[in-house]
Amino acid sequence: MSHQEFLKALDQLSLFDLSQINVGITHELDNPIKIARVKANLHIGMKVQYFSNRNNGMVSGEILELNPKNALIRRSDGQSFSNWNVPYHFIYVNAAPLQKDTLRKHLTKATTSMNMSVGFQHQGLLYFGTVKRLNPTRATVAIDQKNYRVPYNMLFEVIEGESFVNANQAAIINLPAE
Repeated sequence: MSHQEFLKALDQLSLFDLSQINVGITHELDNPIKIARVKANLHIGMKVQYFSNRNNGMVSGEILELNPKNALIRRSDGQSFSNWNVPYHFIYVNAAPLQKDTLRKHLTKATTSMNMSVGFQHQGLLYFGTVKRLNPTRATVAIDQKNYRVPYNMLFEVIEGESFVNANQAAIINLPAE
């Protein structure tokens, strides 16, 4: 369906129907897995285009920072050189196809190593940390001041992630295998 056909179809819907669709779209735009897929294709210094609500069109810029929900982009379209926090869903990723398998490639004990940056999803939330110990069926992952024993099949490698190493890792939490 083309963009124009989609807009025509939306015109036939009631406000109530549109509000339900809006809620569903908002949930998808805030989906941490989709955000991570887009973020995996971006890097600091990369030239990108993004959609600007103010201009109702595409604007060129350069990525200065990659934050959890937004990228700080220096606008460089010739009109101004200002910096904007741009949500990842406004950034057009055309350099490479989205890495759909980035988060789905689960690890095994053989592919996991000490101090490796990893992530896992538990109860709908994404967690990121560092492998501190390799056990027979689970890896001990340090996140903030807690250790989590996570089954290897729940782990995925974080290529460009932020991990925090703390000296005071008091609690150990066992997660059930999924």
